Amino acid sequence: MGRAYVSFFSRNPDYFTFLFGKQNIDAHLQMNRENKDDYPPFLLLRKYYKKHLKENGIKLSSREQEIELLKTWAIVHGMASIACMKGVKTSFDLNDPDIRLIT
Repeated sequence: MGRAYVSFFSRNPDYFTFLFGKQNIDAHLQMNRENKDDYPPFLLLRKYYKKHLKENGIKLSSREQEIELLKTWAIVHGMASIACMKGVKTSFDLNDPDIRLIT
């Protein structure tokens, strides 16, 4: 999902600006609280993160889950943000499926 996120926005930087250029985006990190007013892309990320934890039997405290979710979001969203900047060049293709975004 992270790779698709970065890949999509690297090919569509104007859409990134359109989606994230606005102010007052709600994104609650609490894993035990659903907030229907949260920003839809963030709700999707949190949903799949929770699914990942459950499917892989990963047991983390609520605090640890919130920290890991924030780290995941920061890495993927940060890479997409950088990919949308003009003049940023890398020695690799951001669309390369062999690139691991999160270790």
